[in-house]
Amino acid sequence: MRRKGSSVETLYLDLLAPAARHLGDMWNEDLCDFTDVTIGLGQLHKILHILHDEHDRHQYPVPNGLSVLLMPAPGEQHTLGLTMVSDFFQRAGWEVAGGPYASSDDPVMLIKKRAYDAVGFSLATSMGLNRLKDCITAVRAAAAPSPVCIIVGGPYFTAHPDQVTHVGADLLVQDASSAPELAQLHIGTGYGNQKARVFNH
Repeated sequence: MRRKGSSVETLYLDLLAPAARHLGDMWNEDLCDFTDVTIGLGQLHKILHILHDEHDRHQYPVPNGLSVLLMPAPGEQHTLGLTMVSDFFQRAGWEVAGGPYASSDDPVMLIKKRAYDAVGFSLATSMGLNRLKDCITAVRAAAAPSPVCIIVGGPYFTAHPDQVTHVGADLLVQDASSAPELAQLHIGTGYGNQKARVFNH
């Protein structure tokens, strides 16, 4: 696909992301075991890093003055989507902290050390839903009095968009490429007491 001219973004969104979802579906239907999923996701991560390194050599994004902390939801282990989102934020000029390997970090402590304009969490299954809700509440308290835009994504919220409000998030973004622009729009229009926004595109 690269040799035929497909963009990195196309490979992210139309190849790697659907492949990861397919692995998840096969796991849920007992068509593959934990080892199969682990090996498959490992290969997808490898491809993702190769594409990122290839693309990064030719990109010099202009900083936009905004910062985002991206974290797996508490207890979350599936981070492929978070890796993609991190890449899109970086290319849009955001200062990005955290990422897919920050699962051992405490977002509340990170927020206390410095302010971020947005904090994003990825959640794959319902097992971590209540922990994520508590985490978001604690993040907002740690950031106060400064407002912070809370973004959520991942397979669980794609299937259950009604839970975005339940966990206290501001945005659900189901398309990784649009996350930076939509977060910037939300921040630019003011936080206020707006209802959670759900964006599919």
